[in-house]
Amino acid sequence: METQYRPTTSRERLVDDTGIRFAIGTGLVVLTLLVAGLAGLGTVPTACSAVVVAGLASGRLPLLLAVVLGTIAWAFFTGFDENTFGQLTFAHHDLVRLAVFAAAAVAVAVVAREVAGGRVVRRG
Repeated sequence: METQYRPTTSRERLVDDTGIRFAIGTGLVVLTLLVAGLAGLGTVPTACSAVVVAGLASGRLPLLLAVVLGTIAWAFFTGFDENTFGQLTFAHHDLVRLAVFAAAAVAVAVVAREVAGGRVVRRG
């Protein structure tokens, strides 16, 4: 008796995994900040591009991970654009910027999710 191969109707891909998507998002945030720095965009455009990329990368992730990606964007931005040599500071304006980065990343993720039809991968 031969066993026949039957393809499944829904095919899982490696990039559908939440951890893989999060890692890709983190890499994209770092790459965005690197390119913005090399292009000499300036502080505000660099911050905005990092937040937008973090939010878009979080479009199919749980919202908690959008907060984390926003925090990662803030940490790299503060450490390498605002300060030098990766030094993080926690003055009042830094903490306000942290909250803005996290909230803006969540807002962009929610909008991206709505535009994409509300699809969120819940595996993980």
